Amino acid sequence: MTATAAPIAVSDRITNLDTIRGVATLGEVFVDQKTMALFSLLFGAGIVVFADRVEAKGRRAVWLSL
Repeated sequence: MTATAAPIAVSDRITNLDTIRGVATLGEVFVDQKTMALFSLLFGAGIVVFADRVEAKGRRAVWLSL
């Protein structure tokens, strides 16, 4: 493996998903567990985005997520 870990470019980020994730994280801190469903949904959405990007590169996402 010669690929190095690096942050993705700003143009590749999904702004709406980042915004909602930030709201869910703040809600987790301030509301104490009442936004757990939203946070879980966004975690799943992040996994889907991760898997799509890995598959686009021609790699198997299952092995990377284990």
